Amino acid sequence: MSIENIKKSYLISSIEDINKVFLIELKDKEHNFGVPILPLTEETIFKCWKYKYIEGYINGEPEVFSQYSYPKNKKIISKEFDFDKLEKNLNLTDLKKDIKTVIEEMDEYYLTNIQEAALNSKTEFQLKELLNHEHNQIKNAITQVKKLKLNKIQQVVADIYLESFTSCLISFEDKYSDYIKISKKENEGNPLYKNLSKHIFDDNINELKELEQKLIDNKYLILNPDSTFSWIGKKTELVDFVRVLRNRKHPVMRKTIDITRGFLFFEERYHTDLDTLRRESKYKARPLSSIFKYDFLFE
Repeated sequence: MSIENIKKSYLISSIEDINKVFLIELKDKEHNFGVPILPLTEETIFKCWKYKYIEGYINGEPEVFSQYSYPKNKKIISKEFDFDKLEKNLNLTDLKKDIKTVIEEMDEYYLTNIQEAALNSKTEFQLKELLNHEHNQIKNAITQVKKLKLNKIQQVVADIYLESFTSCLISFEDKYSDYIKISKKENEGNPLYKNLSKHIFDDNINELKELEQKLIDNKYLILNPDSTFSWIGKKTELVDFVRVLRNRKHPVMRKTIDITRGFLFFEERYHTDLDTLRRESKYKARPLSSIFKYDFLFE
């Protein structure tokens, strides 16, 4: 499959694209038409399709019936999807699990094929042209999906896409930072970079992005659909993380910034509240060994 086809499957931009990920029909699954596999929710989704079909003819006139289950061996006149019925019967937690699995596979497939295309570039000019094009495509997908007016179910799917796109963008920028153009203005307009240079050395901003990706991978941090972070580890672990950034031999965090202000900055960045843990008597009482657990971040 070409990059363009993979891109069309992953980098969506319309309501129709969102619907394709979960509005599957029983007939598609039975005929193995390459539809997404949604083991936890597909049966509920199948039952929300309403079909109008011809049962037979009386005096040459068709007998038209409608039902929610797929009418096999019948001539279907029309079909429509009942979102109200789906919303009443669907377990949203199950839907999120199903959709996340599908989109993660697409994300991985997309990035792998970009990497292969990059390796096959014959000149540095071709490489930069390819990577800057794809970088813009990912950003455009984020912009387009955020503009869509969606119902509740579609929004759940869109939020998972946005989370994936944002994570994909961070990974892409980390990996290809030497080849793509990221303007200072663009960084400043991104909530992930707001006021960052006040606390982090400019040369270490990309390093912080890599560290945050590792925190996500190791379940300390999550990236929200609105491109913000939330700390999901213990609050004492965030205290230790900030101390690591400040106290390394080559610190990531500016030492001219008072550590209490550093705590406050990361509390805002990661949407949490350290409360009394930011007091000097509290964080200095933490054992030195507690910061060694973050050695994996710098490997």
